[in-house]
Amino acid sequence: MTRYYCRLNGDDDDEGVELVDDATAREAARDMFGQAIRDGEVKHGGELLVSDAAGRRVARFSFSEEA
Repeated sequence: MTRYYCRLNGDDDDEGVELVDDATAREAARDMFGQAIRDGEVKHGGELLVSDAAGRRVARFSFSEEA
């Protein structure tokens, strides 16, 4: 298992979470980002960065609103 870290809108994630692989980390991050958007925690220009314990970027999700 690998530890993954998520940074929502630049906030640090010191704890992280252990997951099986990159695909599982991307799926969990996609769900987390969607919930953050629904909860109003993410505004135009918000993003979620996911990296593994070695600092390698695994995923990047961004949000923008069109009027």
